[in-house]
Amino acid sequence: MALEETSPFYEVDMDLFWHANFDVAAPAEFQHFVTALGHGSGYHGVQDHAHVSKEKKAKIIEDAWKGLLSDDAMMEPARRAAIMTYDKWLEASSIPVKGTISQTLMEHGLLVSLDVYEGKKLLPELPEVLSRAVEARL
Repeated sequence: MALEETSPFYEVDMDLFWHANFDVAAPAEFQHFVTALGHGSGYHGVQDHAHVSKEKKAKIIEDAWKGLLSDDAMMEPARRAAIMTYDKWLEASSIPVKGTISQTLMEHGLLVSLDVYEGKKLLPELPEVLSRAVEARL
């Protein structure tokens, strides 16, 4: 599943949307974060393995959030895993934007590349000196 395919979850449930996003963009880091919040760690902040009520869910999330913001050493693995998950998600979510920006710059002659991008406009030709340097590398 690609990151773009998680967008419909936004309409359904915000929690499901973020869970799917992190699971796609940073699966190992996100699993480490979930594990660090309770299952298999010393913190044991999440002890229920079945459905929980909305009120209890809100309380669990609030307690975990307070723990992440505190200086509690037991939350350090979860804190690090959360940062790694978010950093990897941020990088993955920016790739389509970076591709669009690169393509636009190439189409307007502000960026020259060896890669061929789809577009209606012609890309600028490489200067002769640069062409020889590229050919020498190949």
